[in-house]
Amino acid sequence: MLKKIIQNSLILSIGLLLGRFSGFFREIIIARKLGIGEVSDQIILMLAIPDLLNGLLITGAVSAILIPTLARFPEETLNIINEFTKKLLIITILSYIIISVILFKFYNGILFFSLILSLLSVFPNIFSFISSSYLQYEKRFTKQSLGTLVFNSIIIISLLLGAIKIYLAVGIIIASTGRMLWIMSDLKHATYKKIFNLKFYNNKIFISYSILIFMIIANGLVFIQPSIDKIFSSFMTKGSLSIFSYAEKIYLLPVSVFLTTYAIVLFSDAARLIAEKYFIQAHQLLIKSILLNIIISLLVAIVMYYYSHEIVSIIFFSANFSKENIDEISHILIGFLPVVVFAGTNSMLLKMLFSYEKYNIIMYFSIFIIILKVILDLLLVIFNISIYYMAISTSFLSIVSVIILGGSYFYTYKNKISEE
Repeated sequence: MLKKIIQNSLILSIGLLLGRFSGFFREIIIARKLGIGEVSDQIILMLAIPDLLNGLLITGAVSAILIPTLARFPEETLNIINEFTKKLLIITILSYIIISVILFKFYNGILFFSLILSLLSVFPNIFSFISSSYLQYEKRFTKQSLGTLVFNSIIIISLLLGAIKIYLAVGIIIASTGRMLWIMSDLKHATYKKIFNLKFYNNKIFISYSILIFMIIANGLVFIQPSIDKIFSSFMTKGSLSIFSYAEKIYLLPVSVFLTTYAIVLFSDAARLIAEKYFIQAHQLLIKSILLNIIISLLVAIVMYYYSHEIVSIIFFSANFSKENIDEISHILIGFLPVVVFAGTNSMLLKMLFSYEKYNIIMYFSIFIIILKVILDLLLVIFNISIYYMAISTSFLSIVSVIILGGSYFYTYKNKISEE
C-alpha cells in the first residue's frame, strides 16, 4: 500500500509542480509589470480574498467530509454528493453576502467592486473541489492535479491583456470555471459519470447543516492562514504584501508539490482502513509516512537555508528587483523554513484525525490557532513591526500545531486500540 501511495503522490506532485511553476510565472508577470508597491498589493489582494472564502468553505472541508462519508456508505455515493452540494451552495451564498458587507467597510470604489466580482469564483470552485474529492476517493489523481495549471494559465492571459482590476476579476471567474470543466471532464472515467443532480431529493440525511458548518469551522480555519497573513500585510507599509507574497510562493512550491501531496493520497487509504477498523495498519502507515516526509522536508529546508538568496534571484531574475528587495524576500523565505519542515506532518496528522472523525478536537485546535494567528498579525500591524516576523509567527504556529495534532492523534489511537 505504501508503494501505491508513493506512486499516486508522485503523479499528483508532477501535476502540482506544473501548477506551481505557472504560479511563479504569474507572480513574475505581476512583479515585472507592477514592481513592488500599492498597485501590485491590490492585484495580489484580489487573488487572496477569493482564496480566503475558498479555503474556509471548500478547499479542506469538502474532502474532509466527503471521503470518510463515502468510505462508510459507498452505495449512497450520489445521494451523499448531491445533498452535500446543495447545502454547501446555500452556506456559500450566505458567506458571500457577509464577506461582501465586510469588504465594503474596508475598501471602496473600483477595488471593492473588483473584489466582490472576483469572489463569485467561489461558486464554480464548489463543483471543482467536490468533483476532485470524489476522484480522490476513486484514486484518480492525474487530471485534477493539473487544475492549478489550468487556473493560472487563464489568469496569466488576463494579466498579459492588462493589469486592470476589472479584467483580472473577470479572469478569475473564467479561470475558476475553466478549472471546474477540466476536473469534471475526468468523471467520465469514474464509477459515476454524472454526480451532480441538484433537483434530486432524498429523505435520508447523511450530512446535517450543523455538522457541515461545524466541519467548515473545524477544517476550513486551518486553510485560511495564508489569506489572513496577506490581508494583514496589506495594512502594513506599501509593498509589504507583494514582498511577503513573493516569498510565500517560493516556500509553498516544495510544501504543496512534494510535502503535503502525500497526505492527500494517504487520506483515502487511511479513511478506508479506519472505517474497517484496521487501526494498527493505519497507524503503521502513518508512522512510515511521517518519517519519510520529515527526511525529505529537512533536506529541502537545508537547501533553502543555504541558497535562499540565489533561489530568489533566479526565480525573479526578470523582475528587475533591487538588491534590497531580493534580500528582503530571501530573509522572509528563511523565516518560513520551520513551516517547510512540519507542513507534511501537520497535514497527515490532520487527515488522520478526520479519518477518526474527531471533529471536536479539530474545531478547538483550528479556533485556537486562528485566534493566535490574528492576534500575532494584529500586533505586527499595530506596532509597525517588520513583515519578516509575520513569517516567523507562521513558523511558530506550525511548531505549535504539530505538538497539538500529534498529541491528539496518539491519544485517539491509544483509545481506539484499548476499545478493541
